[in-house]
Amino acid sequence: MTTPDALQLLIAARQCEMAELEQLERTSQWVDVIAQVIHALQRERGLSNLYLGSGGRRGQTELQQQRQVSDRAIQHLYTHVEALRGQRLRALQGARLYSQAARALQGLGALAALRRRIDQRLWDSAHSTSAYTQLVAVLLDWVFEAADTATDPDITRWLVALFNLMQGKEYLGQERAIGTAMLAAQRLDAALQRRLLHLMDAQQCCFDLVETHAADDLHRCGAWPLNALDSAEHERLRRILCTSTPGQTTPSELGPVWFDVCSRRIDQLRNVEQALCEALQRLCRDKRALAEAALRQLEALPPSGLDNDPDEDLACLTSQPPDADWPGTDTVARYPRRSLPGLLHEQQQRLQRLSTELDAVRASLQDRKVIERAKGLLMAHRRLSEEQAHRTLRQLAMNQGKRMVDVAQSILATAVALPDVLDGALLQCTPAPRSHHR
Repeated sequence: MTTPDALQLLIAARQCEMAELEQLERTSQWVDVIAQVIHALQRERGLSNLYLGSGGRRGQTELQQQRQVSDRAIQHLYTHVEALRGQRLRALQGARLYSQAARALQGLGALAALRRRIDQRLWDSAHSTSAYTQLVAVLLDWVFEAADTATDPDITRWLVALFNLMQGKEYLGQERAIGTAMLAAQRLDAALQRRLLHLMDAQQCCFDLVETHAADDLHRCGAWPLNALDSAEHERLRRILCTSTPGQTTPSELGPVWFDVCSRRIDQLRNVEQALCEALQRLCRDKRALAEAALRQLEALPPSGLDNDPDEDLACLTSQPPDADWPGTDTVARYPRRSLPGLLHEQQQRLQRLSTELDAVRASLQDRKVIERAKGLLMAHRRLSEEQAHRTLRQLAMNQGKRMVDVAQSILATAVALPDVLDGALLQCTPAPRSHHR
């Protein structure tokens, strides 16, 4: 009976890892391209609100110029999408990334119609903000899929940090847009003031996760601590927006000032984004170089050059599991340096370690999925806004002394097992549904 060559299969395993790392390197490149598009659209959203909120008196020239910047960034993204179509991806990874790309392209295709409605002032600031925010959310989901399908724990950790930085920056972009709309209209609105407070809280949660996953790396990249990006002027304007009496009239010049102050902070965050993207690409290149060297070493080993002994091969059937204790011995003692069992054991240990690290890094991504699903359930069952659903989850977590994700998991489990009980429980802890009357 012919026995397949185990060394060749080990080489094939390394080649698969190489292909994964090459794909991750390409992924890190187009994530940066997506970030450029998001940054451009965020500024376009804010300028659109300045134009609409002022009744067309402010921001028209700047808005037209920004649209050209957005269009160039989008065209650059389209070029990368064409390249993505020609890449060979794992089945599940490819399905998820291609599906999200299709959603993003559909949203970008609607941008021209959105702009026409803004130019003709057929939509108000609320409609404009909502449309741009949904488009940015689709693009961010694309980045989320990239992080969730990555297979290297170090690269995944960077992608998770980058995603949370981009999400926090988007919350700040929404803060800029909503504040600009109120100040341009020269009238404060209680519901929008509450929305601003929610956005500020959400930003901090995202930036805390960035610190958790990449604080040391940010320092090495030369990026300053995220909290150092706050400015006294930004905080002063925040207090005016959030603590002034609803309905109060504001000076007309505050709208452009608020927009510029927020834009400086957002531009600083974009610099941090770029630093993370560049460092991520370097990490991908370094890991690929190490993997190539390891692959070459394996390919240079002729089968006859391995110190194999049939009795030693039996160890793979009689030894304890890789994570068990081996009193008085170690890997080198168990397996000779150049033996095939030694190489196989080393590969198994390395893959197990990578899998454990990957699970730990992905935990925050899984938490986000659970919380978003629970928020969606609250919004559907109680007709809440996204902000109200988030606040409800947070209040439940505080009341019960639990993490928000644990409360979210309980809500989802109850919804499956006892939907009637869920309705009654939610009725006790959620605010009244939002009114649809003007």
